Amino acid sequence: MMKDITFKVRGPITIKFPLSMLHHDRAYPATVDDAKKIERAIVEAPLDLRLHLPTYIEINLVTVIPNGPDCDRWRRFGWTVFQN
Repeated sequence: MMKDITFKVRGPITIKFPLSMLHHDRAYPATVDDAKKIERAIVEAPLDLRLHLPTYIEINLVTVIPNGPDCDRWRRFGWTVFQN
């Protein structure tokens, strides 16, 4: 039986969330709030809204891949992985 691995990704609000990474890492949002963050992060915020938002967004994800997420590939998309 595979154990779920929880991890956090962090990326700038100016870079859209790389949805393809969810498929690549066989990952899904850890909570409903994380799903909502992804929803907001796939649409680039207009510049005037960015001035009032945090610079980065953090999203908790869960994967079933035993080795965990592909940190190098997340980095190529401009996102950083933090293992819990």
